[in-house]
Amino acid sequence: MQKRRARFLLTAFFSLATLSTSAFARSKIDGDWEGTIDNGKLLLIFHIKVSGGTTVDSPRQYVHGLWAAVKFEGKTIQISMPGAGAEFNGTLKQAHITGVFKQTGSSWPLILTRSSKKATGLND
Repeated sequence: MQKRRARFLLTAFFSLATLSTSAFARSKIDGDWEGTIDNGKLLLIFHIKVSGGTTVDSPRQYVHGLWAAVKFEGKTIQISMPGAGAEFNGTLKQAHITGVFKQTGSSWPLILTRSSKKATGLND
């Protein structure tokens, strides 16, 4: 009985540790991030939810709610947007995500910062 209880407590401890670690990782990246490509001409807004439901907006191109898949491991993030044939690969560095946005054979540097915009940029 004692061994069974000890095994249960140990399993519960590791389960909680794993859940809290993944919840912490999500909280670091989940949220609204924005940046511009093409010398500041094109604003991109990423609504990141690691657990699913990530979307991307490009207000100047009238694109809102483009579905995206996210992989976040350590400090590395990969966001693929199959509907636009695009992807972003970056690294979380303090309050920024620095990386490269690629689409149709071209690539641009992109630095994302936390967005103050809760909307999809429709008023831009």
